[in-house]
Amino acid sequence: MKKMYTIVYCLLVCISNNMAQGIYQFWGIADKGGNNDQGTLFTTKYDGTGIRAYDAFNVLTPGGQPYDEGLIAANNGKLYGMLANAGKRSWGILYEYDPVTYTYTKKIDFYDYGFREPEGTMVIHSGLLYGIIGGGGLTKGALFEYNPTSNVLTIKHIFQGPGISPEANITVAYHKIYGTTYAGGVDAGVIYSFDLETDVYTKLAEFPHALGYYRNGPLLEYQHKLYGTTVAGGELNDGILFSFDLNTNVLNKKADMASIGAGEASGGMVKFFNNGNKFYGGTREGGANNAGVIYEYDPLANQLTKKIDLSPAIGSYINGAMVVYDQKLYGLARSGASMGQGTLFRYDPVLNQYQPRLIFQREFSGAFPVGTLCLYNEKLYGFANEGGANNEGALIEYDPDINGYQRRIDLGSSNGHLPIGKLTYYSGKLYGVTKSGGNYNRGVIYSYDIATHTYSIRHHMTTATGNVEDQGGMILFNNRFYGVTHYDDGNEGVLYEFNPLNDQYTVKHYFVQETGIMPYGTPVYYNGKLYGTTSAGGDNLNGVLYEYDLASGIYSVKVTFGGAFGRWPASALTLHNGKMYGTAPAGGTDNLGTLFVYTPAGNGFQKLYDFTSAEGSYPRSAVVVFNNKLYGTTNRGGSLDDKGVLYSYDLGTGVYAKLHVFNAPGGKYPFANLALLNNKLYGITQAGGDVYDGGVVYEYDPVMNSYEEKSAFNVSNGFNPTYTQLTAVPALVAPGAPGSCIPGGSALINTTNNTSWVSFTDEEGYAVAEINANGNNLGNVTVQFYTHNGTTRKDAAGRLYLDRNISITVTNQPVTPVSVRFYIRKTEFESLKNTPASGLLNVSDITLFRNEAACSNEVGAKALPLTTTVTTWGLDYVYTAQVDHFSSFYFASKAYAALPVKLEYFKGITEPAANKLHWKASCTENTSFIVERSADGIHFSQVGIVQATVADCGNPFQFPDQDPPAGKAYYRLQMKESNGAVTYSSIIILDRAQGQSLTIQLTPNPVTGSNAIFSLYSPGTITLPVSIYDATGRLVMRAQWQLQKGSQTRMMDVQKLLPGVYQVVFQEGAAIKPIRFVRQ
Repeated sequence: MKKMYTIVYCLLVCISNNMAQGIYQFWGIADKGGNNDQGTLFTTKYDGTGIRAYDAFNVLTPGGQPYDEGLIAANNGKLYGMLANAGKRSWGILYEYDPVTYTYTKKIDFYDYGFREPEGTMVIHSGLLYGIIGGGGLTKGALFEYNPTSNVLTIKHIFQGPGISPEANITVAYHKIYGTTYAGGVDAGVIYSFDLETDVYTKLAEFPHALGYYRNGPLLEYQHKLYGTTVAGGELNDGILFSFDLNTNVLNKKADMASIGAGEASGGMVKFFNNGNKFYGGTREGGANNAGVIYEYDPLANQLTKKIDLSPAIGSYINGAMVVYDQKLYGLARSGASMGQGTLFRYDPVLNQYQPRLIFQREFSGAFPVGTLCLYNEKLYGFANEGGANNEGALIEYDPDINGYQRRIDLGSSNGHLPIGKLTYYSGKLYGVTKSGGNYNRGVIYSYDIATHTYSIRHHMTTATGNVEDQGGMILFNNRFYGVTHYDDGNEGVLYEFNPLNDQYTVKHYFVQETGIMPYGTPVYYNGKLYGTTSAGGDNLNGVLYEYDLASGIYSVKVTFGGAFGRWPASALTLHNGKMYGTAPAGGTDNLGTLFVYTPAGNGFQKLYDFTSAEGSYPRSAVVVFNNKLYGTTNRGGSLDDKGVLYSYDLGTGVYAKLHVFNAPGGKYPFANLALLNNKLYGITQAGGDVYDGGVVYEYDPVMNSYEEKSAFNVSNGFNPTYTQLTAVPALVAPGAPGSCIPGGSALINTTNNTSWVSFTDEEGYAVAEINANGNNLGNVTVQFYTHNGTTRKDAAGRLYLDRNISITVTNQPVTPVSVRFYIRKTEFESLKNTPASGLLNVSDITLFRNEAACSNEVGAKALPLTTTVTTWGLDYVYTAQVDHFSSFYFASKAYAALPVKLEYFKGITEPAANKLHWKASCTENTSFIVERSADGIHFSQVGIVQATVADCGNPFQFPDQDPPAGKAYYRLQMKESNGAVTYSSIIILDRAQGQSLTIQLTPNPVTGSNAIFSLYSPGTITLPVSIYDATGRLVMRAQWQLQKGSQTRMMDVQKLLPGVYQVVFQEGAAIKPIRFVRQ
């Protein structure tokens, strides 16, 4: 068994450090970005260019921990609200909730409009919703309009003064929006109006600081005055109640909250007419228990009265307005009550009675309710800030008539999000870990099938058995994955094993304080044992280097970190020549980190280098070995900008070198590990790059000492990647665009690269071909490829060939043979092999054929075989050949000597004394062209023969029928090769009686194959529109043919048409020529 382990380990080392020749793609994760800032799974080309994200991590109910955002009912029977911590870059969303189907749907990403931080509850006017956004871009907030019917959001006003940073809620009255701003004006914001009929914004009044500030509730309109409260200002800085007269534009303080012993009035007030037209509200502080109060304000008497003293026992900290239902007031107290997690309460203003009705509990209703309730259809809707299934908050529905509730939506539900760590490739799938999501919102272990693009949850992480934080990723050994978590029940972490064959997750070791806790870096395998580090714990509380014996299950501390050794090691160890190299982000001479080596044989430890501010500090990434040097990054230091460096350390000389300093506007803060591919280093920065500041993928060439940023993250493809690493995976073969020749890449091959393999891929980095010019300067090289998705292709002799051909053009043809690798898909070979009479058993039974034709959908000229070798490449295949001339390449059975005669065209024209036939064909054998004629298109007889050698086939042929019939004649060619292969041309029609009229015939009819074949005679050069209609009269296909004078053949691909009756209509000027046909 030990021998088998050693063999598997060697394979792993060889694959990771000496990767086989071929085209690779990089796969990686960004822990942020995507439509809901959930993180992305992405690829780049082999050179780090072309970041492309794939659909993997899916947040079902975006948002989390709502604060003061409430809901409003629209005219369509649905509820709408905003959440600040949701959507792209967590800039906020506008969502829809259907109370009938319990469906929650994101409708608007505020990021798409350049704004963020939506606040408060929207208002409705004439069926449209209005709300405010706190900030974004270069502005200080905006007022928007949203149409629920069309799902269109329109920015109505941008707050740029007078009045900036709008406060949480707005009010609609008199066809206007009224609100307040936090800043602008003389001192502490303004009151403004926005006319919904004229779109005119008006500053109505300015708040002096002495009159109060921080208004987070809506203004309340009553008798042409606006009333509101402030959180601060006034007596004892406990806030005030104010009014603004819309007739006189006078702003007045009406009362100090301190006058009733209350403070921080929040959320606004509600009118209650059943008790003398009074207003009611709540506060967050003050009262007998400093837990807030419920107060009453009489606008006629200008009387402010405390009505209820809140307390931790019955509920405290009211942050939203109350709502009226059935002559009672209902509201939310954010904390307190029997569970200490808040309550939904009922208050009777007439009887002055307060009663908690729903006691919030984290795992049931959610915890710490916030904002203002929404009354719709005799039920109340509101949010809990925490708790629910994912501890991200929940939407509840409360029925006041029965005092019952339902938790309708758990925010933050996902199939796993916020991925972290390196991806690991195994059996066609990538495996990784997320920090959040899954059944317990503690993350998941997932797999991603790169061929089918299928994401699967393999294990739901739990607190009891470990969940990750800023670490993740796994190593593969003996068909098992091993990884560590930062947390468990004791917040100390675990070492685990995961079996991808049965999804079995097993904790191998629970980390404890005495022997090391909170590991970050993935373990490394060596000699039957796992080695790694912890960031804390151990004798010095600064972390340890540990060993775990897979056979015995024994965990041992090998090195205790602290002081000069380094502190808090967080990166993975790197194995090289029986030694392990790593970094610590702190400790050492300047307490800025160390580079160290550990030797398992003899348990030796040596500090190699002390990091400094000038040369790079706080290393967080693992090192990679190339040419006996260590390469790594620090995320700080290197210059005054303090954005990190890329460095090398020579293992032979002990010399440290700062190779690149990361600075804005380029990439900065390189937390990710480096990856080695094709003798170059590739890495990721956490920030910097273009205007998005989302990080970059960069390349460093150690030989040329050159640094280049290859691509940038832009939110949609990912954002701010941190603790991760690019994973090189054998690229899938390019799928192409069936039915078309498409680009497969281009390159200049000259003296700088004519002895190296040059890769050619499609736009997504999928493999097409590779060229090693072997010293030839080919100049500009362009690759195209064609793929076919119909029935397996046949040549003119009925011989099968692969549904892929590749064309390569060069400026300079090679002087000596060039090595070329051609990639095909496994599915293409299987399709060819499984076609009846293919004669193929395995992939080595086919070889390459080359001809001089351009890229096309079929063999257009004689194609001769080449000697090839074939190997598997990832999930597909690659053929290698020595090529002395570039053109087009096809794949077919080795049993073929060549791909044979191919008829390029067969035409005819009536002349005064004869019917003249002419054609052109490519031949691989000497060929007899037998001209056959028929009176009915069914029964044919020979009227002539043309003998041709292979050399003759480079020129057109012609044959005059000197004794044609007076009327219609059908012609075809029988092409008989010297090897016995016989094929026939399509049928053409010549009609000596038709004069100048257009004739069209469909043969055969019904149409049994994939093409409908039309024989036409045109009296001249014309453009002929063609349309096909089904039995219902629906247009299903359209084309336009350019016809020359004389007889000719045209085909239409009808393989996508279902069996049935169709009519093809030809529009010749004003005349219409219909033909009815049956598709079988």
